[in-house]
Amino acid sequence: MSTITPTYTAVLCTFPECSKPVRARALCMGHYAQQSKGKPLTPLRTTKPSTTGCAFPGCRAPHWGHGLCRPHNKEKARGTSSLVPPGAPYRIQQQSKGRWFTIGYGEDSVSAHRTLNRCRASNPATGFRLILSPAV
Repeated sequence: MSTITPTYTAVLCTFPECSKPVRARALCMGHYAQQSKGKPLTPLRTTKPSTTGCAFPGCRAPHWGHGLCRPHNKEKARGTSSLVPPGAPYRIQQQSKGRWFTIGYGEDSVSAHRTLNRCRASNPATGFRLILSPAV
């Protein structure tokens, strides 16, 4: 006795250049959501995985977030000073809820002061300061 195996043909979204399976009304989930919100149908955004590693000099770990690997991202969030890039003796810090967080670095006094002034101009109600990092 022979068995008949059913063949399944995936029905694809009718939006041009969309190859996702149909969810409802001949549209994929993303295009159906656009239509149900009354928006014009547009191509869906695609995300591509990061091919770069950690932006910290000398680190070869894979990228995790904010351009850094997971350990360096955690250190940046904590505001620790171990993330000072080589040749950047100036740290720009911002005050938030009574604590100071490092938000940038400067290689020389002029570039550090320019960055500090841009920060102060963009948010005058927040405290900013410039610190000369100790020589390592």
